[in-house]
Amino acid sequence: MFILDEPTNNLDIQSIEIITATIKNYAGTVIAISHDNYFIQEIGVEQCILLS
Repeated sequence: MFILDEPTNNLDIQSIEIITATIKNYAGTVIAISHDNYFIQEIGVEQCILLS
């Protein structure tokens, strides 16, 4: 299981692409907290909890 809190903060574009590809190829569970909507879409989030 990966638990990620704002994983794209302070990363350059190449590093974001690497972490995105790694998560997309990971067969396990991922819990990600992120304000980066593009990242969330790219990793294929199936369930989302929105806090206001």
